[in-house]
Amino acid sequence: MTYSIKARESIDFFSFLAISLLLISPLDALSALQFTDRTTESGLSTTHSNVYRTWDVAVGDINGDGVNDLYAMDHAQGPNQTLQSYLFLSSSNMSLTNITSTMVTKGGGQAALFTDLDADGDLDLMTSSNDGVGVVLSNDGNGKYSWFNSDFPDARYHFDGREIARGDIEGDGDLDTIVGSHGHDMTIFVNDGNNVYTKQAFDNILLRGDDLSVTLQIMADFDNDGDTDIVSQRMSAWISGWGSRPTTVDLWLNDGSGKFRWVSDTHGLMDGTEEAPLVIGDFDNDADLDIVQLQVDSKGGIRFFENDGQAHFTENAAQRGFTGNGPTGITWWAKASVGDLDNDGDLDIINNGREVYVNDGTGHFTKERLSVTYNGIVTRVADMDDDGDLDVVGARIHWEANGDGYYIYRNDTNDKRWLIVKVDAGPKNPYGVGAKIKVFSGAKLLGYREMTNSSTMHLPLEAHFGLGGCACSNVRVEVTFPDGSSKTVDAVDIGQKIKVNANGSITSKLFTDGFEP
Repeated sequence: MTYSIKARESIDFFSFLAISLLLISPLDALSALQFTDRTTESGLSTTHSNVYRTWDVAVGDINGDGVNDLYAMDHAQGPNQTLQSYLFLSSSNMSLTNITSTMVTKGGGQAALFTDLDADGDLDLMTSSNDGVGVVLSNDGNGKYSWFNSDFPDARYHFDGREIARGDIEGDGDLDTIVGSHGHDMTIFVNDGNNVYTKQAFDNILLRGDDLSVTLQIMADFDNDGDTDIVSQRMSAWISGWGSRPTTVDLWLNDGSGKFRWVSDTHGLMDGTEEAPLVIGDFDNDADLDIVQLQVDSKGGIRFFENDGQAHFTENAAQRGFTGNGPTGITWWAKASVGDLDNDGDLDIINNGREVYVNDGTGHFTKERLSVTYNGIVTRVADMDDDGDLDVVGARIHWEANGDGYYIYRNDTNDKRWLIVKVDAGPKNPYGVGAKIKVFSGAKLLGYREMTNSSTMHLPLEAHFGLGGCACSNVRVEVTFPDGSSKTVDAVDIGQKIKVNANGSITSKLFTDGFEP
């Protein structure tokens, strides 16, 4: 039994006694999660240009100090208006320092992603736009950005785009880029190995003629065969009119050479009625990636697609607790995220900035609502104060009374029972995108993560494992690198951050835990 974010309305005496005993047990499995709104204190409350509306945020450590930083991007109404962006350095007390300077562009911003475009070990920035200029910026290693100076085609290109995903398409060790689009096929930029990108069409993917509008996508290995696949969401309404054709969750399996086969109709994913947030993760702790589509109740509620390990999916939302539990605040540009928010050893789902689907450890979810100030149209999770638990940041819902802006909520779990793992997969992939990480206590699998890099459910390029449900003081970490090689690290003390390197070395950093609420 998991004690979720807020207490149930009625608990009998014996249940209360059991909870009390568990709260003081070494497992610490029932620690109640608390968030504190730090929006005003951090400096985010006044962040908005009032040109049109707040839109997207990206998270990642841009200056190498071990603390995740924040990029916030407004959405302008047309191509001739200025799009204001904001870049913040975070610190262990969650104060944000604005280092934006002149980071502006034109047009309506759609998606933002921190990613290492030139494989130099720091996080560059890529954004897409549906009615203006896409931005590709290079990081000097200290968080100072300038235009990407390599041959990325059309660096100021009109992407007509939505979400951005990065992964190794053809298995050559470097990272390629996909940009989704309104009313068009996916735009593909292939890396030649020297971080020179060539735009090309996916002629060998089974496309659906001119009615394909792939608006968001995530790259990961869904069939566990060692190459990078694609899950995407098709928004055919942009071509054929709202409601005239169903939106589908599309699965593209890689044959190992960068040629993709569309398999949704034979793999259980022909479902869905409206574009909505899409997230992936191992929600039932069986070492494969499940897919969740969050739709509003009027459009069918949440879809939970359970993976059998070979990318055959079964839709079983009702068995997972989602019947009648659809999310609020959903619209076509909403974004959700996943993470172990209550630090009990399983992946939860958060939407709308405050609406959490709490996992009981078996993949069964209970809907809870955080007692915080704002609703959010975009929700991201990341450790923003270097204390080991996952905080929440995002963009507020502009049509509500509190209006446009951005928010940040501090997670006050602070139970010291976690592990964060980074991966360096070599000179072509310093952040280990595509690496698979398993954490064990003895023979028991405590958690499985795959390192993904996508603006659809933007996560920092580090894998967070909550270990509140384990009585262990150390764990075994197994990393499978994208090239298929592996590294096992025994007796890893919990409560720290480690990096597993492709050359076999291990580096670690104890948490500073500089802020105690």
